[in-house]
Amino acid sequence: MAFAIATAIGSIVFLIINTNVMKSREGKTFTGQLSAIFGVNLAIILVFFYMYTRFNLPGYLEMIIFSVSWIDVIFSIIFFGYAGYSFIIQMMPKLSNANYIVILGAWIKDGAVTPLLKSRIDKGIQYYHGYSDTAKFVVSGGQGFDESISEAKAMRNYLISVGIPKDKIIIEDKSTSTLENMKNSRTLILADWKTENEPRVVFSTSNYHVLRASILANKVGMEADGIGAPTSLFFLPSAMIREFLAILKYYWWITGMIIIVIPLISFFFVSH
Repeated sequence: MAFAIATAIGSIVFLIINTNVMKSREGKTFTGQLSAIFGVNLAIILVFFYMYTRFNLPGYLEMIIFSVSWIDVIFSIIFFGYAGYSFIIQMMPKLSNANYIVILGAWIKDGAVTPLLKSRIDKGIQYYHGYSDTAKFVVSGGQGFDESISEAKAMRNYLISVGIPKDKIIIEDKSTSTLENMKNSRTLILADWKTENEPRVVFSTSNYHVLRASILANKVGMEADGIGAPTSLFFLPSAMIREFLAILKYYWWITGMIIIVIPLISFFFVSH
């Protein structure tokens, strides 16, 4: 028990420190605050646990603590499952030959790829040279309001600079979300593919993003395997939490069921 409490306290401290690192490197953004919010959440659960075990609480307060704690535990278990999946994708990428390698876009600065986007492209290039040098690249990403060119064009320029032939690069520069990345890329792939059988597709993105991107690829009818590019350690906690929240939002009916059912169960136990 002491070890578990010490681990939780250590995690709280780490998450708060990580937020300060994110603020110094990325500025004050909502994503940067997520690790601190998660840390505060852990602190609240510790306080609830202490209150539950040390004090004789009124029934309504006991029910609130029971509900919030178990909701938190369930979502934490799901989160660690998601984190484990991301780790496996990073360590054990798909090795089969592909006909197309989709690179999912990310924010660019001054018309050039950022380290995060570069890691996605480099992962795709590594796959290309290692397993599928006949494949074509599909660079997917539109132009944001704070970007001088589209993410797709910036990725194309980078690929050409490292020796990838121009005729092996397909540009998808209209998308503004991962769902549109997948939908628009699939349309371009099918237009380019001249054979009756289904093309083999691999997409490259950041390791924390592979699971949700796989879900959205399946949603638009594109069978694609994901390969995860490494992410800077200071950025990873907040990015994984943000991505996890997006998955919970996508499966909103499951999320809602957990939030509704757990209080009903707690009411049954407390009232009996």
